[in-house]
Amino acid sequence: AEQTTQLVLELQQCARDAGHPVPLAIGLDQENGGVNSLFDEIYIRQYPSAMGLAATGSRKLAYEVAKATAEEIATCGINLMMGPCLDVLTN
Repeated sequence: AEQTTQLVLELQQCARDAGHPVPLAIGLDQENGGVNSLFDEIYIRQYPSAMGLAATGSRKLAYEVAKATAEEIATCGINLMMGPCLDVLTN
């Protein structure tokens, strides 16, 4: 998390120095479960997968996990999360 935050800050500074009028959009595929692009034992939690959340049947829990995930990666300067909004189990 610390390295990612530093990299994002450096990239945003490069963009500002180059005269870009708006901050860069920096995205990350943070799906939780076994698919985390960003993981840190101290700052980034390991949440259940979408399938695990669906198994609980709780929309509130799914919302809270998505919100917490977004807040964590936003703290690192990531402003676009590309996790899925819908997966289809086809196995």
